[in-house]
Formats: sequence, structure tokens, C-alpha cells
Amino acid sequence: MKAGSPAKRMIMIGGWTEIYQKAQAAGLAVTLVQEKSKVKPEDLAYVDELITSSLEDPILLELFDILHRDRPYDCVVSFQEMGVLTAAKLKERLNLPGNPLFPVLTTRDKGRMRAYMKERQFPSVPYAIVAAAADVLGFIDEVELPVILKPSYGTGSAQIYKITEVGQIAPALEQIQAAYSGGDILVEKYIVGTEISVEGFTWEGRHTMIAVTDKFTTGAPHFVETGHNMPSSLPSDKIEEAKLLAASLMDLIGHQYGPSHTEIIVAEDGMYVVETHTRVGGDYIFEMVERVFGFDLFTQTFNGFITGQPDLSNGFTGQAAAIRYLQLPPGEVSVLEGVDRLKQRPDVVRCQIDVEQGKPTKPFTKSLERNGFILAQGSTPEEAVRVIEQAWSDLQIEVVEQGAVQSEIPC
Repeated sequence: MKAGSPAKRMIMIGGWTEIYQKAQAAGLAVTLVQEKSKVKPEDLAYVDELITSSLEDPILLELFDILHRDRPYDCVVSFQEMGVLTAAKLKERLNLPGNPLFPVLTTRDKGRMRAYMKERQFPSVPYAIVAAAADVLGFIDEVELPVILKPSYGTGSAQIYKITEVGQIAPALEQIQAAYSGGDILVEKYIVGTEISVEGFTWEGRHTMIAVTDKFTTGAPHFVETGHNMPSSLPSDKIEEAKLLAASLMDLIGHQYGPSHTEIIVAEDGMYVVETHTRVGGDYIFEMVERVFGFDLFTQTFNGFITGQPDLSNGFTGQAAAIRYLQLPPGEVSVLEGVDRLKQRPDVVRCQIDVEQGKPTKPFTKSLERNGFILAQGSTPEEAVRVIEQAWSDLQIEVVEQGAVQSEIPC
């Protein structure tokens, strides 16, 4: 942007304070759409205009029609799952630079993505769309147990069930249908292997795959993510294979601008795409990418919209990072001490404790129910994990478990 020229105007659907800061620092005038409850007072210093609304309210399309005619916008973006569809619709409606509708629609609907992969003969997991137990049983006849049942539109590990016996089918279907009324349900062959994700960045359809992340979950039945390590411990040839697979998938769906996050299972017989997103990965994976590979996914998106060419250079910084989530049994927190000490540790990059003394713990059946986390850095992933383990020792949590006596929890 030339000195003295007016700032380019960006529509941003959702976000948080640090992103708004980066957009302003890059030289953008941001019109932010955000839910009122998620707006912080300090956010107002970094945005030019604020519209408080649900991120998926259809009235936003008509509103921005009017605003764009009066003072045209230059681009539109969202880095959040609940905002990417509105951003894509605005891109199409206002003819702005941004991600087109097709890749967003395809990746938000897992059933649609599986069907498109199959149609284009892209390697995929055997799957079916089901509505009743009989449909699931028919699929099991083809692939055998175990299988995975999950909503086609689900996010954050919500309502994912590993089915190991037929008696589990009806209760799982009932739970999914209650949580996602009217949505499709997906059944997939259960793949045994190592879980990873590939963090990428795309500009004008050209893909740079930056990092591979090792992922850890609770396992069956809900597969809630409990942590991540970066860089991955996979052999270099497997890392390159995963990056090529993710880049090929971006080509397939037509991803055009900004970050991507592709989850993959590395099995004995190959690599299988679990899902992909046209946004950054959650759980502060974006910060791990910046610390470990020196690439700021947000700033380079903004630079690309301003100059037309983001800086794609990246490389291993010599540092590793890890994040771990606090797992607690169901019950009431009777003792909570050491939070301030934890936050003051210089070797802890970020931490958050989401439980309160006298309040119940969260059940940990989906990502939104996790009880807190620590993100740390080290010369290796193992060192970063050791920092986390040492940091947990600063925290004393005692939980009175449901139907049990009080016990101290080793974090």
C-alpha cells in the first residue's frame, strides 16, 4: 500500500482480539461481524466498524449489499468455522477477493466432501450416509466392525461414536439426531493409525504446505483432542507424503486464499483424509506454526489482500511446541490453587484454566468441554511436553468425584 493512500477495507466474519490487531497493523480497515457476547472493549481500538450479529445470519448479505454500494469493500475473510460460509457467500455476492463458495460448502459437509472425493477418484475412506440402524448394519456387512458414526456437519469432536458392537448403533444415532436435527449422519470405516494434521497456506490457488502436526485424542468413544506436537515425529518421507496429499486435496476442492487445515490418519496401508477446512486449525495450532516455522498465517493473509503477494518464506526455527489439555474426572472442584504461579512461568507460552472452585468439571465429550490447557515451547517436542508436565505441578486441583470421595488430581 502506497504511503498516503486510503487503507483497504476488509470484511471480517468472526475473530478475536489478536487477529484484529494484526489486521490493523497490516494496514487494513476492518468491518467486523461478531456476536455481541464475544466483543471485548479492547477490540474497538482495532476495528473500523462493528456489526454485532450471529455470524451466519442471512440478513448480513443484504446489509453488506447496501454498505458496499455506499463505500466499497476490497476483500472478505473469516478464520472461524462458523464464519467461513458467510464470508464465501459475500465473496460471491459482492465479487470480492476471498475464498469461493464451492470449497467452503464442500469441506463443511463431510458427506458432500466424501462424495466429491469418490466422484473424482481421490483416495478416501469407505463411507455411507445413513438415517436408521438398518442403514448402518448394511454398511457394516460391507466393511465389518468397527465403524465411526458422526454428524456430517459436526465440528470440535462433537457426537463422534466408535461402534464396536451392533447394540451401540441405536443409542448413537439417537444422540446425533437429537444434537443435529435434520442433518445427515455419516458412517465410515474405522481406520487404525497415527493422527496428524497438515497446516497449509494458499494464495491464488497455489499451495504452500508449512507444517505437519502430531495429534493426540482421548480415543474411543468420543476422540476428543487432548494435545498436539509440532514438528511431527513422522519420518521425513511420510511428512512429504502428507503434505502432497493435502496440497492435492486443496487442488481438488479449489481452495484459493488463506490457511487450510487437513486432518489425516497414517495407516499401515496408506494415508486417509479425515476432514479438511479452509481456515486455520484450532487449539492454537496457528501459533505453533508461527513459533516453529516462522509463518504467521493471519498476517500473510492480510499482506496478500493488500499487496497481492504474501511472503511465503518459511522454515524450521529450531524450536518445537506442544499443547496439552487438562483432563479431569466428572465431579465438583473442591480445591483450585496455583493458577497465578502457572501463568507467571516464563517457559509457558499460553495457559488457560476453565474450571472454578465449587463448580462442576466439564464432561470432556467434545472440544468445547475441555477444562483448560498449557502451550509450551522447547528445543524438541519432548522438551516442550516436559515443560507442560512440570507446569502442571504448579497447579493443585482436587475434585469430589460423582459418587466418590475427594481426590487430588495429578495433572
